This record gives sequence, C-alpha cells and structure tokens, in this order.
Amino acid sequence: MLRHALWIATLFGCVDATHGSDLAENRPRPDDPPPAPRTWRPIDNLPSMNSTPFFPSQGSLLTDGSVLFNDPNSTNWFSLIPDELGSYEHGTWKKLASTPGYGPLYFGSATLPDGRFIAEGGEYNYTSQQGVWQTKGAIYDPVADKWTSMSPPSGWSSIGDASGIVLPDGTYLQSDCCSELALAALDPASLTWTTPVGTGKADRHDEESWAMMWDGRFVTVDANNTADLDRSEIYDPATQTWTGHGDVPVHIADTLSNNGGSHEVGPELLRPDGKVVAIGGTGHNALYDPVADVWTAMPDLPGGNNSADGPGVVMPNGDILLAISPGIFNPPVTFYELHDTTFTPVANSMNAASNTSYQNFFLMLPTGEVLLSDQSGSIELYTPAPGVVDNAIPSILAAPELIGDGPEVDTGSTITMYRGRSYTLPVYRMNGISQGAYYGDDAQMSTDFPIVRVTNNTSGHVAFFRTYDHSNRSISPDSSGVTKLDVPATADQGLSSLVVIANGIASAPITVNVK
Repeated sequence: MLRHALWIATLFGCVDATHGSDLAENRPRPDDPPPAPRTWRPIDNLPSMNSTPFFPSQGSLLTDGSVLFNDPNSTNWFSLIPDELGSYEHGTWKKLASTPGYGPLYFGSATLPDGRFIAEGGEYNYTSQQGVWQTKGAIYDPVADKWTSMSPPSGWSSIGDASGIVLPDGTYLQSDCCSELALAALDPASLTWTTPVGTGKADRHDEESWAMMWDGRFVTVDANNTADLDRSEIYDPATQTWTGHGDVPVHIADTLSNNGGSHEVGPELLRPDGKVVAIGGTGHNALYDPVADVWTAMPDLPGGNNSADGPGVVMPNGDILLAISPGIFNPPVTFYELHDTTFTPVANSMNAASNTSYQNFFLMLPTGEVLLSDQSGSIELYTPAPGVVDNAIPSILAAPELIGDGPEVDTGSTITMYRGRSYTLPVYRMNGISQGAYYGDDAQMSTDFPIVRVTNNTSGHVAFFRTYDHSNRSISPDSSGVTKLDVPATADQGLSSLVVIANGIASAPITVNVK
C-alpha cells in the first residue's frame, strides 16, 4: 500500500526538525530518577547529515548491543551505542557506511546468526522512486563497517515490502510481496539464494504478518485470499510447504471479496504461553492455539481502532504493547497494553496526535525497555511494568571456553576472560521464547538472539561482548545453544558480572575476571 504522501507530510509538516550537532552524544546522568512504569521519555540530540534532519525508521538490534537505523529513502545509516553505564537514553550516535545505490523504505530485514544484518527489497528506493517494490538488497558487516550489495533470487522481479525471518536452523527466509510462490532461503556464507523453498501458499505474501512458533513453524492470516477471506496458513521449514489451518472466526485483514480494501493487518505475536495473537487491520483480533490447532475470537481493539500495518512487542512481563489508530492510516495513535484478553490504555508518545499506526516501530532493548521510532525527528523509550516471565529467562550452562590457543587460565573458581580474545558460551533459552517486536509486514525488528552484557564490579561500567555464529535460532522454551563472543580490548579489567539477555530478559549473572 502506498503511503508516500502521508510519510512526507510527517517529515515536513508535523515534527520539529532541530537536532543539534552531527553525531551528538547524550551525556550520562547517573543521578536521573528511575523512570515511572508505563511512561515514555525521549532520546535527545539525534544526528544530522550536513544539517539535514535524520528521520529514523525501524531500529534493529545488533549482537554488540548497538541499534541500527536507516534514514528512510536514503543511503544513510546510523547506530545508537549505549553509554558506559549501558544506557540507550544517553547513548552515542555514530554515522555508518552508506548502502551502495540502495535507499529503502519498508523492507525485509534481520540480524543474522553470524552477527551481520541483511536488508532486502523495499516499497520505495529513494524519495523519487515511489512504489517500485524493488529487488535491491545489502548485507552489513558491523565489524568492518561495510555493506555488500545483494543480488535477488533468480527470476525475481520484485521483493518490495515483504517479510523476512530467521528459521531455527539459522537460515534467512525472504518472501516476495507480489508472488504467492516466491520464497527464497539465503546461504549467508556464499550469499546465494535457493528458491523456491515454499509451495502450497493459497495467496501472495503481500501485507501478511508472520509469527514464529515454538516448534519452528510460523503462522499467518491471509490478506489476499478473496476466495476465503479468513483463511490461516502455516509454513513448515521441515517440508518447505504451506498448509491451511482453518478459518479465523473474525475478519483480520482489511480485504474484500472483490479484492478491494487496503489488505492491511496488524502484528501477529507469540505470547509467553505459546499462543499467537493476531491483531487486525479491521479492529477484530484472534488467538491461535497451536497445540489444539484452534483459532478463537478475542475482544475488538478499543475505541473503534485498528492496526493497519502497526507494531506490537512482547515485553519482559509477558504483556503486549500495541500502537493502534482509527480507520486506515488515520491519526491519532493510542497505546494499549494487552494482558490475556484485556486492553489497558497507557501513556501516549509525543507524536501520537499526528501519527497513525503504521508510522510506529517498536524494538525490545537489552535493558528491558521498548524503543519507539516513528519516522519523525524523535525516538522515545517506554518503561514496562516490573516483572519477568519465568519460562523466558535464559540460563548460562557452563563457563566461557577460550577459542584457540591462548594464555594460561588462572586456577581457582574465578573464570578469567582476556581482552581481545574469543570464547564460546553455552546457554539455555539463549534466543528467548518469542521474536520480541513485531509489525504488520513492512518491518522486522526481531531480537531472538543472545546479547552478552558485562558490568564491572568496581566502576559499574558496562561492556557488550559481541556475539556471533549462534548454533541455532530456536525460540523453544526447552532449547539450548552455543554462541561465540568477543571480549572488547576496551573492556574494564577486574571482577565483573556477566549475563546473557534475550528479548530484554537477563539470565542470572556469573562472575568473571576480565584481564
């Protein structure tokens, strides 16, 4: 769905475009009072390029704890790096390498198991190229700060605003917005595609949201099936096939039998109980139980609102935060938390009055906070109510093990880790039990991978040890895996507390001695 006019109006008509100096840094203020639960606070001083404002679209978490942002319809990319106390509110902005000839908006993406980031397709390429549903793409290496252009799968003429997802075995799967059979798997080592890897789809992928389940399959509610407006389908990576799984009892997609309507849906999210919530572009909602293989109706969104391409995020306490709005692409946005089947209104963001649902993107941070970007000149942080879901907590299974030859490890009970060296670490539930943040179909902000955060016991300084080569990306509550990690040469030396974080939920700490 073309949203260019609304996006331009947001950029140039409804926001403050003043940002301060290039690559601004928020200074740490450790005496700040703790934020109140269910409230928003801004991240100030966004960067600019040659006095041109930066309007961040969706944020993507990288495995070193930084957040990657693109400047929509441009080749400019930035990262937000948490400060020495682990704060994103007071973090440092860094200008990254530019994508070669690729300025996307609304595209497929993921942080890959090897630590790189992939961006594929786009509804737009630069402001001047509207609705092109392009096949361009690129992979970002955060260590080298380098983008590598990607060729599309063989025979593809479009990718556009299509969904991407990382399967439990680490394979990246990319759909084409405009062909029902177009599904390709990426070999990240050779950067080659295998296609087709999905057969049996009843309609094209356009506008459909995907939710990974604990068994590795993912479910969607059809948005383009005029013969069966309420059909649901499940993709099984083991057989590479789509199968129908019954009609949803309420109409989720804004699609008519004559192929009219916007075809928009909201996010489909995996709850901590293993059930999938489908939020509708019609205001209707439903719940899928994969054990019983049954859909049931849920209460409608409050206030006559819907989610026509909108965000949702599963918070550490198990509740779901949503941004919803009336009609199709109409303001204002209102924010609600969903607990079981109850919607509770919470505080609105600073731009809520002029925004509609699709302009909002959530990201679950390692701090347990939700980051909101809305294609304006502002970013905000939301503090959830306290609490952590027990079955989502990661657990470190053994001490980090040095990779390759190295200095002798100290004897005794203290685990020694050396700066500049690499280790393996086995972790139970290292990817969490959901994908974290979700959206309709135009953006993916998954955080289902391990983040290693180390806090020095004396200075209180925080370092993120970059993780990579995760042995799997399973989100089953019973899954274990191994990740590699690098100890930064700049990490504070001395006794420190190490935790593994997935989707904002931290493991119990272990004590390590950084040397």
